[in-house]
Amino acid sequence: MSLPVGFLGAVFDSLSLFVTIFIVKRAIRSENMFVHTSYLSVDVLIAILASLWVLFVFMMSGWLVSYALAVPETIGSRFQLYEGRVATAFFDPLSPESLRNIFFGMVMGASALLPTLLHVFMACRSVLKVFSMRPRPKGS
Repeated sequence: MSLPVGFLGAVFDSLSLFVTIFIVKRAIRSENMFVHTSYLSVDVLIAILASLWVLFVFMMSGWLVSYALAVPETIGSRFQLYEGRVATAFFDPLSPESLRNIFFGMVMGASALLPTLLHVFMACRSVLKVFSMRPRPKGS
């Protein structure tokens, strides 16, 4: 399952890097503060999409891997499997299976959250930099 997850993750990361570079170039060229901030807020949307992409990739990877196994499954059955794991973790969080799934989810969530937090930090830093560059009235 690591192979499709890694491949699909790399595709999204590469695409989001190129889109981010394009957005940053356009933001740097803009002379209007609102336009500059708008460009950078699109980058925050990319970060949110990255988090959703992780969930999609795990569902699709499980489905793709099932074709390499003896019993192929549908995306619906994969969804039911994950839904059952969430329900078990919610109603019986201290069972060994739930603890294993919760730990796995926390590790995967943290790995997806780090790029998102970096994007949010960079966007906030840029907005603060733009506001601090505004000319101040004389005498203040």
